[in-house]
Amino acid sequence: MSFVHGADRVAYLKKRHAALTAHHCYFGMEYTEDKKQLAEWAPLVMEGRDPGEAIAATHMVTGSDVNYGALTSNLLAYLKTLDASPSSSRSVS
Repeated sequence: MSFVHGADRVAYLKKRHAALTAHHCYFGMEYTEDKKQLAEWAPLVMEGRDPGEAIAATHMVTGSDVNYGALTSNLLAYLKTLDASPSSSRSVS
């Protein structure tokens, strides 16, 4: 699930959903701005929220909604901590 608040972020998520669902790997991804639906998907996130706030979420039962940019950044940060010398006996597992 990806959850956003604010008009700019809602617009971005809507475009992202349209782009991702064009690919077969994201078949079945749902998008909503409906607060009742959001309360079913994420009740704790919705609790006490301003009813006038612009919010949206995507939901994927199979869990394929992944932030590849964040994963790549984390991997690169980890790799920078490794000894880069060719004779190093350290390996990535």
